[in-house]
Amino acid sequence: MCYIGRNDPKFTLTFFKNASGQQTTIAREDCIPYSAAALQVVDRGGSGWALVSGGTQLGLLVTAFDAAVASAVAAQASNECFIGRGNTRPSPYAFTTEYWRGV
Repeated sequence: MCYIGRNDPKFTLTFFKNASGQQTTIAREDCIPYSAAALQVVDRGGSGWALVSGGTQLGLLVTAFDAAVASAVAAQASNECFIGRGNTRPSPYAFTTEYWRGV
């Protein structure tokens, strides 16, 4: 498991370096489809650097470098997926795992 922007959980993107070849056992995946061809890194000023595809923001990172690395990872997939998204804990980012996958 790899991390981009690991210093702050709110601004960290996670990914697996290589596919495991295993079939998922998640009954209903929580995924956001996007176009890899439309990926862009956008300066959001004091908020950070956003990774976007069309009108969908896929991530927010602290530095332009981290956002560019995230873009390279996202370019190899077509879905950003989550486990635990929407939880109601006081720090929801700490209890959410994300992963990237193809179609």
